[in-house]
Amino acid sequence: MITHYILCASFPCAYHFKVFFLSGVTYRMVGGENYGRVEVALGDTWGTVCDTSWDDNEARVFCRQMNFTDGKAARRGAYGFGTGPVWLSHLRCTGNETHLHRCPHRGWDSELSEVEDDITGILSTFCASHKRDAGVFCFSSVRLSIGVDRGSSSGAIEVERNGKWYYVCDDGFTDAAAQVVCHSQKYLYGRTVPGSGFGKVSSISIAMTHVVCKGTESTLLSCNYKWGEPDQCKTGHYASVVCFNKTESSGKLLLLAFFFFFFFFFFFFFFFFFFFFFFLAN
Repeated sequence: MITHYILCASFPCAYHFKVFFLSGVTYRMVGGENYGRVEVALGDTWGTVCDTSWDDNEARVFCRQMNFTDGKAARRGAYGFGTGPVWLSHLRCTGNETHLHRCPHRGWDSELSEVEDDITGILSTFCASHKRDAGVFCFSSVRLSIGVDRGSSSGAIEVERNGKWYYVCDDGFTDAAAQVVCHSQKYLYGRTVPGSGFGKVSSISIAMTHVVCKGTESTLLSCNYKWGEPDQCKTGHYASVVCFNKTESSGKLLLLAFFFFFFFFFFFFFFFFFFFFFFLAN
């Protein structure tokens, strides 16, 4: 049985645990509601995960366990240092695993692994302390809205964080970023729509700025960006996209075919009436 819930470590709530149970292995995220240090328990003993080889693939798997859509990795105790054993190290996830301990790793309790590996001279003592505790920043979803039904093929981009939705600044937002957004919405292609193209922003603020995508990311939140700096949005406009499944070249070919059809139809029509009236006149 799998159970998710949030515990408050103190009152008022300033520190959160989000806990995941599965087959005797318990995971939790210690910090905020969607970010924190990764901790794992075997039995009743809580420990941490070493950040050697810890990247976005591992973060993605862990965040999905916590009921989020995706995640980015944090390293070197970015969310504080834990206590207890360092249970896992050298995780090698592909990003498609259902649970973190399904990924290849060196085995449970890195301290024991290090003692064993140090004899052969293979492993250094990177994970001997909690200075390299792994962390994550998890996020949920991206959607399109304004002027169209949510989930449609075009609209303003909204990003969810902590239960609230925010817009993305269009300053520097390229077609590569639009492609990422449209792929995440199950479309093949995407183009940007400049200048708050779907109406005025009122109830939702712009929070994501300086978005830089390669075009191959699985979600917009896997691109590089800054969060919570609306004054850095120089244009003051939100980003929006148009998504589609046909290439522009196919659309141009269709338009060209229509043009030639119209041209030959008009030519035939003119030719027919010219000769009809010519022979009729004679």
